[in-house]
Amino acid sequence: MIFRILIVSFLVFVAQIAFAQEKSLVDIYLQVSGTANSYKGDLSPSYQKWSSAFHIGAFSDQHRWFNPTASLSIGNLVGQSANYDYLNPPRTNTFFKTNFVQFSLGLRLNAVKNDFLTFYLNPNIGIMRFTPRDIRHQKLANQAETRALGETLPTTAFVIPVSVGVMYKFKASKLAIGAEVGLLNPMSDYLDNIGKLGSTSARDNSLQVKLSVYAPLTKYDAEEERRKQEEKKERRQEWLRKQGLLKESQQKGENKTQPTPKNIEKKKTTPTQLKNQKAKEKAEKEKQNKAKERTKTLEKNKKESEKKKQETAKNKQKLQEKKQKEAEKRKQEVEKRKKKAEQEKRKKQTKKKKS
Repeated sequence: MIFRILIVSFLVFVAQIAFAQEKSLVDIYLQVSGTANSYKGDLSPSYQKWSSAFHIGAFSDQHRWFNPTASLSIGNLVGQSANYDYLNPPRTNTFFKTNFVQFSLGLRLNAVKNDFLTFYLNPNIGIMRFTPRDIRHQKLANQAETRALGETLPTTAFVIPVSVGVMYKFKASKLAIGAEVGLLNPMSDYLDNIGKLGSTSARDNSLQVKLSVYAPLTKYDAEEERRKQEEKKERRQEWLRKQGLLKESQQKGENKTQPTPKNIEKKKTTPTQLKNQKAKEKAEKEKQNKAKERTKTLEKNKKESEKKKQETAKNKQKLQEKKQKEAEKRKQEVEKRKKKAEQEKRKKQTKKKKS
């Protein structure tokens, strides 16, 4: 259960850094490796038979002297000795093939590190789950007769892998390649299914020769980080000055170390910094142009909408005026009819009187 939780947490960690925002210098690398493993133990006094393993991991390359690492490994170990003497037990295994899954956390200690090459020592600590099988590919854990009476076969063990390695970085693509040689150092003597019946001097171990390819996952801006650190230092010194805790000698030293414009101009910039600066300037210009285009389109849309509003208002006013004129016309016609009717009425009345 613990082993599964560790694997899930590692995969979540890789997924989070895979979708992080890129900046300028590589901070975290994805490491994909293949390993040749050679077993040494009760069934092999020296590193002879070779098997393979696959590794995927990540590590931060930001620091000069140390870099944290995490890795997940899947592989196998093989060993055989037909003439091994087990103190004549009823039945023993002379061949084994152990499949393993391993999760490790480590720290690279850099002896040499520059823009291209890194030489390092890499101690790790991890947990391994392993399954030894016999020549018929059956689990040896279920075969109690292959071990001493009452002896059980554990399937998990702590490991302390230690290796030395080198990494070479390609400047243009930011990719890197590397090689390592090291020992697995498992805290178990049951990788070959032989524990109490084996020799105490022949402790199980594995020699590992690893070849790796590194791909950049996340990046950081070194200039921005430096600027933030300087701002933080300035704020602290300002607070100490207000509290009266900053000594005069420190203030003088601070004034001396403050960079003048001349000193800033004299600082040399590397080609990568110039390239990054040009890329930033280009991106800023593109942003400004896009912002100008957006404002122009917004103003144009605003003017068009205002024109439409004015036209609709004019049309409304014209319709109202037309309706008013028609209403006045109808009123006048009604009044004319009324007058005509009154005149006719009067004429009739006068005729009646005369008659």
